[in-house]
Amino acid sequence: LSRTLLAAGAGEEVSEEEQKKANDSEEVPYLVSRYWRQKCSYMSKPGPIDNRPLLCSHGLPLCGFAESRLAVPVPRRGWEALRARYGGGPAVRADAKGGCFQCDLVETRSREKEKIIALERGSARKGVDGWYIVDETWMKSWRDFIVKGEPRPGPISNTNLLRQDGSPKEGLQPAKHYRGLIAPVWKELLSIYGGGPEIVRMKISIYAPAYKPPPRPSASQVDGEEDGEESGDRELEREDNDMVTEEPERGEADDR
Repeated sequence: LSRTLLAAGAGEEVSEEEQKKANDSEEVPYLVSRYWRQKCSYMSKPGPIDNRPLLCSHGLPLCGFAESRLAVPVPRRGWEALRARYGGGPAVRADAKGGCFQCDLVETRSREKEKIIALERGSARKGVDGWYIVDETWMKSWRDFIVKGEPRPGPISNTNLLRQDGSPKEGLQPAKHYRGLIAPVWKELLSIYGGGPEIVRMKISIYAPAYKPPPRPSASQVDGEEDGEESGDRELEREDNDMVTEEPERGEADDR
């Protein structure tokens, strides 16, 4: 124990056998950051123990910190002696659970935003599989989560757009009351948040006819329809709809 304690304080290397013996002498060892231990190797007065490299910005242990090279295990009595001599901390036990919900949420926001933007930019034929109408209230809460760090929204809810019989309410305006999403974006958000109901239209208007997938053409029809499809794609691209991660411009009311 004294050998391990001196090594931790002086920055000397400890053999695996000695380290295992020291760790086995106590139920759960404590951890000292390798950063502070290195300071001990070239400074006579390294200052207080600094375990901040083992913690996230919210003060919680990092995932995998105990197995990483960031930490040096020290028996409990050794930790108590080091802390009595140098002060500092905080105390981090080797069995502490790593991970921080807030840090994970930051990564979730980043991944989700990147995925949705990639789906939008990677879809050359926007609207070819119909436009999925989503309540702007929910979309705003999702944008606030992604962009502003607000709480994560609940399930997608389009009930405010519909009457009890499933028909759209009167006076709904694009951008103000709802948004139109392409199929890949809708499917991604639905897989994450769930909810509904699904509202699919031929264009970005909740009052437009419901979208119905066209029948698949036979092989003999494909060649003759290529020119018509290209022209139709250009018409679809004229539909103006902002990126879902951006604040929309207020549009005019749809004609019933």
